[in-house]
Amino acid sequence: MVETPRQPLIAEIDIKSSPLATFELFKDEPFSFFLDSGMDVGKLGRYSFIGSNPFLVISSRGSEITITEGSKKTTVSGNPFDVVKHYLNIHHLDSGALPVPFGGGAGGYFSYDLGHFIEKLPNHRVDDLKLPECYLGFYDLVLAFDNLEDKTYIISTGFPEQDETARRKKAKQRLQELIQNKAVKISASRKDKYGRWLCESPDIDTAMREYLKGYSGRDKYIKLRTKEKRP
Repeated sequence: MVETPRQPLIAEIDIKSSPLATFELFKDEPFSFFLDSGMDVGKLGRYSFIGSNPFLVISSRGSEITITEGSKKTTVSGNPFDVVKHYLNIHHLDSGALPVPFGGGAGGYFSYDLGHFIEKLPNHRVDDLKLPECYLGFYDLVLAFDNLEDKTYIISTGFPEQDETARRKKAKQRLQELIQNKAVKISASRKDKYGRWLCESPDIDTAMREYLKGYSGRDKYIKLRTKEKRP
């Protein structure tokens, strides 16, 4: 019996909103992130990523690790690298051709203080901020921008569902929710010398509609076209 590969649902959408302007729609949501670069789009500045509302959050101080899944919070003791690896193994996708280098998963930070799990060094610091040494969200839905090709993708993994039918159903549901509930900022009308959109106006214009009623369930990109409202 041949198993069906675990792949995300990917929709390509046409929008003219800059990544920065689009992030305005997500910035107040729980654990929102914006990965972007001011570098040349032909080099290190090619991709931008937006996400929010992770289904799992891991934070740690020392060997005390807190795992939050919705309203459920669990505290364990151990090595945070081992715990993160455990959850990455659970929520993994099979290798496949993604249009961007990040299609969902863990996002956050590892601090330098985690070095004491790797090697023994003298500790002369004063911990006056009491911040977590590790803070990671696991994201099932990512909005990805290819700034070089002027393409935007919604990538939905369907996690934390593990049953393949349930995961695919969740992936489709989450993708539809994003399209139905989010407006697109049509706020960029020109580009800089590196080809990046310049954000000039905070005005929000509703440009996205529900396009997925006829989705067949196949592992293909779904081309979505949005209608721009011109001034």
